[in-house]
Amino acid sequence: MKRFLSIVRSYFLGLYREEQLSDYFKDLIIKYSKSKEIEILDYGSGFNPDLILLLSKKLSDNNFKYHITCVDFYSKENLNELNKNYKQINFVDFKELPKDLNYNFVILSDVLHHVGVDSEETRKILNHLSSISKYIILKDHFEYSFLSRHILRFMDFIGNYKDGVNIPKNYFTEANYNHLLEELEIENIDAIENIKLYSKILIPFNFSRFQFINLLRKRSK
Repeated sequence: MKRFLSIVRSYFLGLYREEQLSDYFKDLIIKYSKSKEIEILDYGSGFNPDLILLLSKKLSDNNFKYHITCVDFYSKENLNELNKNYKQINFVDFKELPKDLNYNFVILSDVLHHVGVDSEETRKILNHLSSISKYIILKDHFEYSFLSRHILRFMDFIGNYKDGVNIPKNYFTEANYNHLLEELEIENIDAIENIKLYSKILIPFNFSRFQFINLLRKRSK
């Protein structure tokens, strides 16, 4: 089943999603970065670095000097393979991530709904990342109904089951998302909504209302 889903995803989706997202992320970084030398943390980066590789190339094309760290639950074997194959990026396990570093941008791309949108762990992650980075680029989903929730679950199944990633039971609503940011004193300073990440023929994947990108930062005291 996992191999079949991997073939289906590769054949029908390709890298179109990653190309679109890397453009959105690049544009936000260019817009808000005050320096051409930046530190980026990709939090919950997973095992397929296509998105971050595309982003790094686009930043290079715009004369940025960058240091990118990808962090996730990696074994020693995972780290050996990833760091060998992608030398321009630093892959580390969560427990080995230095606690005293600060970043210009943290990327949280389709991570929090797997952690749990109502979980204490999500609150801890957002609170911590907003304290060590100037900006968080957050990509996630909104659900609007029982139907939209299960469409999103189906999308997650196609995209993530092959990697052993849990399929969420629910996703952010606009109300609970805004309440979470208010609770954590995090402000949303830029928003990209109604994002189309897939070809028009790939319904239900192309329901743009479900997708959003926000640029977040800790509210000034």
